[in-house]
Amino acid sequence: MSIDLATGQVGKAIRVGRNPGAVVITPDGKTAYAVSYLHALTPVDLPSRTPGQVIRAGKAPVTMAITPDGSTGYVVSLDGAVVPVDLGTGRPGKAISVGPRRRASGGTDVPAPVVFIYTCRYQ
Repeated sequence: MSIDLATGQVGKAIRVGRNPGAVVITPDGKTAYAVSYLHALTPVDLPSRTPGQVIRAGKAPVTMAITPDGSTGYVVSLDGAVVPVDLGTGRPGKAISVGPRRRASGGTDVPAPVVFIYTCRYQ
């Protein structure tokens, strides 16, 4: 669903596939990426509210960090990998292993040009 933050009104739902777990918005505010546990990212053009072509990245994606210039997303997966995705082409790169029995998370809520991915070992 969408919410107009100025009015608090709830808008129509935008279909992004099954089991979205996170929504990440590009720095320019034009595109949102719904991250699904079912191996996919769905880009959504926010001005038109139109979902784009699904991008397959990672084995169980949970979130994504986007570079401050909006060119690359780093998809964080439950399988202990981080997958870079060229957001211009939608092509995923080679997965980066963060080690066995690790979970990763990511974010861009620090001043540019920093993107961080952190990991922790679990028992």
